[in-house]
Amino acid sequence: MFFLVRKSVLGSRDELQDLDFDVDELIIGSGHDSTVILDGLMAGALSIKALSDSHASFNCTQDLQLIMDNSENTSGTLNKGEIYQLGIYDIEVINAPAGFDFAINIIQSNRKSHVKKSTIKLKSRKSRLNLRIISYLAFISIILLFLLIPIYVPRDSALNKIFILSDKSWSSGPLAMAHRIPEISNDCQVCHVKPFEKVQDQQCLNCHRDLGNHVAENHPAVAELQQFLCQNCHKEHNEPPRITRSDDALCINCHREIEKFEKNNLTAGQTVESVKGFNADNHPFFRLSLLTPYAKDGTYEWLNNRPKFDINNPSQENSHLKFSHMVHLDVEMVQDESTGERLLCDDCHQLKSDKEHYQPISMDKDCRSCHQLTFDVFNPDVELPHGDLRAATIMLQAHYIREFTDPQLRQKRARKKIRRIPGKNNSLASCVGSGLDCGRAEALKEAEFQFNNSGCITCHEVTENDTPELLNKWFVKPIRINDDWYSKAHFDHSSHFSVKGQDKEEICLSCHEVQQSEHSSDIAMPQRNKCLECHQQGEDNTVELSCIRCHVFHFTKNGVD
Repeated sequence: MFFLVRKSVLGSRDELQDLDFDVDELIIGSGHDSTVILDGLMAGALSIKALSDSHASFNCTQDLQLIMDNSENTSGTLNKGEIYQLGIYDIEVINAPAGFDFAINIIQSNRKSHVKKSTIKLKSRKSRLNLRIISYLAFISIILLFLLIPIYVPRDSALNKIFILSDKSWSSGPLAMAHRIPEISNDCQVCHVKPFEKVQDQQCLNCHRDLGNHVAENHPAVAELQQFLCQNCHKEHNEPPRITRSDDALCINCHREIEKFEKNNLTAGQTVESVKGFNADNHPFFRLSLLTPYAKDGTYEWLNNRPKFDINNPSQENSHLKFSHMVHLDVEMVQDESTGERLLCDDCHQLKSDKEHYQPISMDKDCRSCHQLTFDVFNPDVELPHGDLRAATIMLQAHYIREFTDPQLRQKRARKKIRRIPGKNNSLASCVGSGLDCGRAEALKEAEFQFNNSGCITCHEVTENDTPELLNKWFVKPIRINDDWYSKAHFDHSSHFSVKGQDKEEICLSCHEVQQSEHSSDIAMPQRNKCLECHQQGEDNTVELSCIRCHVFHFTKNGVD
C-alpha cells in the first residue's frame, strides 16, 4: 500500500512536508520503530490500515488514544474529512492523490503535551561541560562539515574525496542505474537546482525530451494532473533503487472514479468507464480505434474514432477495400504458389521489429504475385500502374492508340488468335476505322470492364460519373487499412507465439477468427473476454497483468491519442 503523509514542518501549520511510504500498515509514534516518528507523544503507537482511499481502520497501543468529538478511542475507523486529535497533533484524512492508496495530514497544534511524567526520568547532577556549549559546538560542526565545506570546496579538491565532506553525505541513497551516466555522475546540481527545493519537471525534461503527456492538453483531468511533479511517481535515491512504478495503484487511484472527469468534458462526446482491475467485473470492454473516411475538398481524409463497444451492434471497418479472408484461407480456392498448400497468416502478415504491429499490406509486396494487372490478352506482359487512377487511364489510351495506329502492331493483332482468359476483357483483334478512333474505343471498352465488371472493381470501391471524358468518368476510393486497432494499449505478439502444444497458425486463428469472414468490413480483433481466458486477476492458473503491461502512461507526442 502507498501512503502519503503531509506533515507540518517545525510546528508550522502552513508549511508541510510530503512523505510517502510503501508499507502494509502505517505506524505513527515516538519510538524508533515507527514509520512516522512524532515528538511529544505518549508511549505507544497508532497503526493505520487503509480500507479504501477515504477510510481506514486504526488501533492504538499503550497510552495513546485518538480523540474525536471529545470521545477517546483506542480503535475504530478513520474517515475522510474528519479531524482526529493525537496528543499535540491533529490528523486529517485527505483525498489520496494519484499513485497513493491513502493520505493524511499531520498538523502540530497549540495544545500542550500530555506525556506522562513516569516516562521521563531526569537525574539532577552537575556536569563538567555546559550542555548548551556542547549543543552549540555540535551545531557549528554540522554546518561546517555538511554544508559549508561541500558547497565551497572545489570538486577536484582532496577534501572533497572524503565522503563525510562531499555532496555524497547529503544523499539518502544511490542513483538508479539509468541515471548513472556521465552527464549526471555525482553532480547533484544537475537535478537539484535550488537548495531545499524538490526536483522540478524541467530538470527531468532536459534529458527526457519529446516525452508526451498522459492525456491531451484539453482533457478535463489536466488540472488535477498538473499538481504532481515527475518525482512524485519516479522516486530517486531509494534502497533498492527503483525509478519507475509498476503497481496498479498508480493507475487505479484515478481511473476508479474516472467518470467524474466526464462531467466537464464537453469535447469528447463519449462516455468513460471506471477501471478497478483486470477481470470481467472491474475492467470495461476494449474500445477499437476505427479509421473513418470523409471527403474534404475533393480528397479523402481519415479520422480516428473510438466508439464504445456494443456487443449487439458490432463495429465495422470502412477501408474501401474488398477482401475475403474466408476465400483466401480456403485451399480449394487459393493455394500457395510454391507448395500448393493453404495460405498461412504470415504469408501476408509480417511482424514489425516492435513485436506489436504488423507491416502494412501493399499491392506490390503481398498481392501482385497472384493478382497481376495485365489487361490486353495480346500483350500479357503489360500491366497497369497501381494506385494512380489518372496514370492508369492515360496508359490505356496510349497503349491502344499505339496498337491501332502502328500498322505492324495492328496487323499482328488481326492475325493472332484470341484466347479467352477468365477475368480478362475480350480485346478487339481488329477494328474498322482510324487508328485513333479504334484505340480510343478499345481504351473505353477496357476501362468499362476494369471499373464496372472485373479488374479494379474486384478489390476497390468505384464510383462512376456522368461524363463522356474518360479521365474523369470513374473515381476509385482510396484505401486505408488500419494497423493499430487498440491505439491506447500495447501488445507483444512474439511472447504469445509460445503457447504449449500450438503452432503459430493455430495461435493466430484462436484470437483472430477470420476463417468465416467474407467481407473486409469484418473486424476480427479479440475482445476483453478472449484475454481473460489466460489473464484474470484473482483466478488460479492465470497470468496476472499489471496495468502498465498493456498501457503506457506517457503517450509520444507523435502517437495517436
